[in-house]
Order: sequence, then structure tokens, then C-alpha cells
Amino acid sequence: MSENFIRGFFATLTILQSYLSEIVVGGGWAPFLYYRYLAGDRLHTPVLTSDIDLMVKHDVPIVEFKTIDQLLLDAKLEAIFRTNDNPPIIHYEGTIEGAEVEIEFVTDQNRITTGCGAGGSKRPSCGSTSLCVDSCRKHTEINYR
Repeated sequence: MSENFIRGFFATLTILQSYLSEIVVGGGWAPFLYYRYLAGDRLHTPVLTSDIDLMVKHDVPIVEFKTIDQLLLDAKLEAIFRTNDNPPIIHYEGTIEGAEVEIEFVTDQNRITTGCGAGGSKRPSCGSTSLCVDSCRKHTEINYR
């Protein structure tokens, strides 16, 4: 496993440090953390995907006056719209500390309602106090309390 790949993962968590209590690491990174840091087995290497899946509740509160979107954009990542769905699935992509990263936020599909930003996507939908991804305010919003 590339140390550069691991560095990108931990750099992402560092950028999102103020939101770690709101985030659950998913995908291949969950067993990686389990084996390496909880079980103490550094020899076991689970299969990892190139993207970082982060699970969030449907409503994510704003922490320290910056949204998750703002933190990632401030880190020079780009919001990439991966589908033509309404809302589209968004990945944040770019380079952090020399490592290419792709981040996706996943939420409970059953909580997504109709209206602006709603649909079959597995990402948070909008609400009356939403803060939007600047490049697509009309179609894609992440709900914050």
C-alpha cells in the first residue's frame, strides 16, 4: 500500500478535524483503521479503494463557522459532479500534501425528501437553512442545522 495514499487519507481527516464527531469512515478505510490501529495488526492490509467514503447524518451542523464544503474548497479540492441526477453525486477531488484524493459523503437515502436537491442520490439534500456548493446552488445543496 502506498504511503502517499495513506498520507492523503490522514491529511483529509486533518482538514475535516472539526467535523470528526459528525463523520464515520466507511468503505475500505474502515477495516484499514481497525486492523492497523485497533487490532494492532500492521501486516494485514485490507483491500482499499481509491476514494474516501465518509458517512454523515442527513443534517450536519456547521462547526466553527465553516461548512465541510468550505473546508474542502479552502484546501484547494474541487467539487466534481459525477452524475446528471438531481442532485448529482459530488466527489471532492484534488491533491492534498502531494497525494491525490477523491472524497464522497454518503448518507441514509431514506432521509432524502422531495424538493430542491432531492432525488435518489446517496448524499445529503437541501433544507431551509442550507449552505450550497457554490458552483451549483440551484441543484445541489448540503443540509446544515
